[in-house]
Amino acid sequence: MLVQTDSEPLPNAGVEIGWWLARGPGNPQGITTDGENVWIVDAAHDRVFFYEAAATIRTGRHGSTSDFELHSENTQPTGIATDGSTIWIVDSKC
Repeated sequence: MLVQTDSEPLPNAGVEIGWWLARGPGNPQGITTDGENVWIVDAAHDRVFFYEAAATIRTGRHGSTSDFELHSENTQPTGIATDGSTIWIVDSKC
């Protein structure tokens, strides 16, 4: 997973600045960040995994800080977005 957190300009655009392995998701379908935290939506478990303060992590393997189950109608998640206070799930079935 590559995370670019520099807001402007992007001096490292297209250059790997680090990576880390997210433990938990079995079939990740989307990732979002508010610049500090990271959320990953997973189709294998129908869950969202939350990684606190993970946007600046550059190495290693990290388990989620917490997770939550998707609504029962969200059975085919394909993406996720946040504005820092609300999370939206994209689902191809809904």
